[in-house]
Amino acid sequence: LMNKDLRDRLYNTLQKALNLMVKEGVVTTTKIKIEGSTPSKKNSRKVNFKTKRTYLDPRYQEWYECALIQIAALEKKQIEETVMFDICFYHSSKRRKDPDNGLSSVLDLFVDAEVLKDDKWRILPFIVLRNELGTEDKCEVMIYTEVNNEIFK
Repeated sequence: LMNKDLRDRLYNTLQKALNLMVKEGVVTTTKIKIEGSTPSKKNSRKVNFKTKRTYLDPRYQEWYECALIQIAALEKKQIEETVMFDICFYHSSKRRKDPDNGLSSVLDLFVDAEVLKDDKWRILPFIVLRNELGTEDKCEVMIYTEVNNEIFK
């Protein structure tokens, strides 16, 4: 188990390097905030036992529709080139959550909202994924893009 001090020092070192790249004009940043607790898409399938058909959990559907509205408010071009994502999930409780499920939900959302052309590794070769205790449930995504590959206007 990595101690919090070491984890914070590692992340701060990465942040300093990224901030230097931004200051030098090598990359630009775009921050996207998605309100609410990010539910798992892959674990949210429910079964109607009468019809034997599956459907998405209404809790996931509600989060997804609200998140799409939040992202739709941004002026954007679709990401087709290599970028880096720094994703932080803030949790208002210490309830157990699986971070890879939240990551999949966010990446699928970004593809559906046409922020990302695809979530394949050639577009996203480097993802920083963090989980922090916070006062409210939310997800913050920082997108680092090369200057000649501007995404947001």
